[in-house]
Amino acid sequence: MHPAFLAVEDPDPLRSRVLASYGEGVRALQRLGLDYVDWTLPVEATRCPAIDLAGHLLEVARSCHRLLDAALAGVTPAASDSERVLVCRGALPPAPPERIVTGADRIVAFDAVATRYGERIADADPDLRLGVWDAAGQIGLTRHSLLVALEWHLHAWDLAGALGWDYQPTDPDLFVEGLPSQPDPPPGGPWAEVLAIGGRRPPAGDRPTGP
Repeated sequence: MHPAFLAVEDPDPLRSRVLASYGEGVRALQRLGLDYVDWTLPVEATRCPAIDLAGHLLEVARSCHRLLDAALAGVTPAASDSERVLVCRGALPPAPPERIVTGADRIVAFDAVATRYGERIADADPDLRLGVWDAAGQIGLTRHSLLVALEWHLHAWDLAGALGWDYQPTDPDLFVEGLPSQPDPPPGGPWAEVLAIGGRRPPAGDRPTGP
């Protein structure tokens, strides 16, 4: 458990929900990462082995820090950070070479970097503009944090599925409310709708819930 995410006091209820969900996503990925033995396991939704997804998670968390640093300094962020789309659909783009080579070490590094970012956004001005994200134009910190939390939860679902488990966040309604409405949402409740938005298709039959 990360104390920074256990009790979030904020007058804005949406911001409080976003911060809580962000922390939950980080913790879920950390738990799932500890349970991996074979990091060559394929991750269907991202069309890559689990180790590459672990590297992607670490790179996204680092990118978030760079975006926030640029916003706080009042400078234009690097195009590679400010124009990066929300990667929750389809194959992952090639990642730069990474000195952290094992899957478990990448998850440990991700946990540290993402946890620190969660602490920073909890202290930052929610109206701070954080560049361009997923073709949505210039967006504020709370909206950006919601999309990052969505990415954590979708990739937790990906990793759980590679292990034969199921996963869903405790507040999937947050994402249904914060994403464009779907004209014909699938049956199964809000998380099923979010998975469909993210280009995921749950397998037939029930899977046990992961850690």
